[in-house]
Amino acid sequence: MDAPVARDGNPAAQPRGEGDLARAMHLALRRARRHWRRLLIRLARLRPRSFRALLIAGFSAVAIPLAGAIVATSFEVNRLAADSQEAINRAVRATLITQYLVDDVDATERMARRYMVLRDRDLFDDYMARKTLLLDRARAVLQYLPDQRNTVKVFIADVNAMHGLLRQRYGRNHRQELVDYFAGLARMASGLSQAANAQATREAEEMRARAERTRTLLFWQAIALIAVSMLLSWYFLRIIGKPVRDIDSAIRALGNSGEAGDGRTEGAIRVDGPQDFVELGHRLEWLRSRLGEAEAQKSRLDRKSVVEGKCVDMGGR
Repeated sequence: MDAPVARDGNPAAQPRGEGDLARAMHLALRRARRHWRRLLIRLARLRPRSFRALLIAGFSAVAIPLAGAIVATSFEVNRLAADSQEAINRAVRATLITQYLVDDVDATERMARRYMVLRDRDLFDDYMARKTLLLDRARAVLQYLPDQRNTVKVFIADVNAMHGLLRQRYGRNHRQELVDYFAGLARMASGLSQAANAQATREAEEMRARAERTRTLLFWQAIALIAVSMLLSWYFLRIIGKPVRDIDSAIRALGNSGEAGDGRTEGAIRVDGPQDFVELGHRLEWLRSRLGEAEAQKSRLDRKSVVEGKCVDMGGR
């Protein structure tokens, strides 16, 4: 049976929804761009109503990231210090307990040998107490060396087997087997001690690598924070500086027109920025208009005085 053919002549096995998916993604990107454009326009229109609010906003915009970075740095350093202390304590405990395990194997072997020779009840009780301590110590190793679970299981099984061999009536005939058991226990205890040392070294390397990563992260965070702070400072200085420059230009224009005495002043004064600066610009505009009116009135009075003077001179002749 022939494969169905699509309208464009290609086999219908090709996915027909690829074009729809591309159009949907294109529309989603356009909507996202429009959304961000509107958001940026709204943010650009947000202006403080007073110069004090502008100063507070600028100081907050620069200080809040710095404070956040300080808090984050303090938190990260404290967490690193706590984890390092925990790793050190864990490594010390693992090293100590495995070393104690090695010593307990030696002490248990000495007591077992004494009991094998003397067959004294008190020696057997001392041996049992030491054996119980040895087993408890072996089980405690699992808290710090969980990856050595199989070794610890074999160790406990050999201790129990050695104990069963020691309690036999003719234990003297099994001295070599007991010696072999204790030799194996000593090797396993020594291996656990080496594993604890290796784990301590590995954790120290991990903490050193983590400290290096944290240092690098904090360095780049500081660089980024400095860049952002400088950008925000430049932005707010620009916002503050523009109305100040407008006011300065307007005052200079008023002063120059006043010194010229020709009654001509510049165009309307307009100051953009916080409401305080806008109101100050309105007052300067009122002053400009009043100054223009005063200059115009002065010019009329001067012309009238000149005309009157000429009339007086003509009448005197």
